[in-house]
Amino acid sequence: MGKMDVKIAAASFWHVNSISSQFLAHFWTVLWEKEQARKITSFHWLLVHRALPVKEWLHRPNMDSLCVSCQLASETIRHCIWDCHLAIQVWL
Repeated sequence: MGKMDVKIAAASFWHVNSISSQFLAHFWTVLWEKEQARKITSFHWLLVHRALPVKEWLHRPNMDSLCVSCQLASETIRHCIWDCHLAIQVWL
């Protein structure tokens, strides 16, 4: 079995971007206390931790990693949320 790429969680870089632990504590407290659907809060948590389930994360041989929606690019979190032409239509 070959060496697999290791993905580093987004949280590892928060201090590098000058995001203080005090800010993060306040941010998460406010996010989890808001009266919104837990699915939305959970989605936000997965998004900021780079943990959304996309094909990029599956390490299976002989499995294509193309976006399910557009079939034009690799299915990464960035592609699904921002770069896919279907996502662009949602943002517009």
